[in-house]
Amino acid sequence: MFKVIIQPLLETCDNLKMSGRRLELEAETLKSVESALSGLSYLDEQRRDIRKKLEELEEKRVQLNQMEQALSAIADWYGRTEERIAEEYEQPKIPFLSAEFDVNRFRDLAVSLKRMEVI
Repeated sequence: MFKVIIQPLLETCDNLKMSGRRLELEAETLKSVESALSGLSYLDEQRRDIRKKLEELEEKRVQLNQMEQALSAIADWYGRTEERIAEEYEQPKIPFLSAEFDVNRFRDLAVSLKRMEVI
């Protein structure tokens, strides 16, 4: 039976999920730095850069989350489809009865065939 191995797909889903969590942690770190700089007016430009980076991180996190959800949905859909096909079209396994054969040793087979004019 033909079977697709979806384990790499599931591993990719897990990797995307972990990458999204790392981005969330980085965003939290940037937020804490931005709030620490909020009292220092001479660092307004750096705070704007931090906010811009936060927006970019959030955009990347959303993209990673969407890719992870799509891959997860594909893996689930494939698994259900494979199960359905196996249930509907799997051929039953029929045991075959064994047969026994006797072994004969033909003596002078060539002579017998010549007499029957087969050769």
